[in-house]
Amino acid sequence: MQPMRACGVWMAVLAFVASTEAARAASLVLDAPDTCVDPTTLGQEVADLVGRPLGEVPDVDFRLAIRPTGDGRWRSTLESIEHRPGAPETRHVRELEARSCADLGEAAALAMSVSIRAVAETAAPPPPSPPPPAPVADATIVRTPPRPAVRPAWYGLASVSVAADAGELPGVGLGVALSVGAGRGATRADAFGGWLPPRDTTRPDGTGGSFQLGYGGLEGCFAPTRGRWTALGCAGGELGVQHGTGLNVVHPTTGAAFWRAVRASLGF
Repeated sequence: MQPMRACGVWMAVLAFVASTEAARAASLVLDAPDTCVDPTTLGQEVADLVGRPLGEVPDVDFRLAIRPTGDGRWRSTLESIEHRPGAPETRHVRELEARSCADLGEAAALAMSVSIRAVAETAAPPPPSPPPPAPVADATIVRTPPRPAVRPAWYGLASVSVAADAGELPGVGLGVALSVGAGRGATRADAFGGWLPPRDTTRPDGTGGSFQLGYGGLEGCFAPTRGRWTALGCAGGELGVQHGTGLNVVHPTTGAAFWRAVRASLGF
């Protein structure tokens, strides 16, 4: 049996406490054979693990006892005593077995570092909660109504169109027309002209004629606008000249006839 260390060695030099400090510095009481664990080396191992000397660690003490079990193994008992100011004293005991005393010393150093970190985390005040976010007023969605189309006091108009015709000349054909005008508000006036190209007609005996029509006129319109649409109601008159030339006759001649008509239309 190896000689035992007498009742433990207090590492007082590692438990320095300033007289002005309220917290107690950590201390270590070691009870182990002389050749088993060196207290200074053990204290340095703990300091390396926690990043500071035991003398700067508050609120916890340790008691470590290492003894042989008699069957070639070793057993350690590590007691940690927490004594934080304003809280009741708390004790925790850990027992381990190993093949050598050195292995138990390393395990004890690791266990003490874990206890020191746990005490430090418990003692640290919680971080201040962030201030509540400033109230944000509900967003107000403002929809700008579309501006109605506003015509100027006077406005001009011009158009070119192609249309089918039936009735003015023989058969069915196409014609072209041109219109110009001016408007104010919902009323407007147009001057227009058009031409229906020559179309032929024949009688059963093979004679006939070729006819064409040129015309022009004026009309007034009521044109109220709603959005992009404009309704049209127009009335006016047309004057024109119709030309005709004989076909398949002995003495073909060309003549003209005055042409007139009343005009009315609805549309948009």
